[in-house]
Amino acid sequence: MEEKRHDDKKQDLKHLQAALQNQEKELWVRQQEAFRGGVERSVQELRIIFDDFERCLANIPPDVPETYHEGLTVLKDAFVDAFKKLGVVRIPTVGRSYDPKFHEGVAHQDPEEGQEPFSIIDEVASGWMWQDNEDVIVPAKVKIIKG
Repeated sequence: MEEKRHDDKKQDLKHLQAALQNQEKELWVRQQEAFRGGVERSVQELRIIFDDFERCLANIPPDVPETYHEGLTVLKDAFVDAFKKLGVVRIPTVGRSYDPKFHEGVAHQDPEEGQEPFSIIDEVASGWMWQDNEDVIVPAKVKIIKG
């Protein structure tokens, strides 16, 4: 009788341990989902500022001191580094083939000699994805060559 009670207690303990492990796993999954959701919302908003930095860099007048250009480049690179630390990388665009999984075509033009159909010729807005599984957070907006 005593042994049966002891076995029952051991079984109860095993069930409680399994339940605790399941709760820990579920909590971890929820924490990861919350983290990823927060990162995704942040990237969607910060991408706009990042793109503005790139536009500024591309349109700096020639009479502006080089230190201005260098400063903007440092800030732009800091964005890329911060995103990478969060597991987010930029989606490659110009010179690549259009892929609707990663790119949103917003303009197109007729091909010129040597240009491949459906190749990307310009990036209108940067795109970002998770580094670990290539899930797109925000697709890159691109201009492509007509097919």
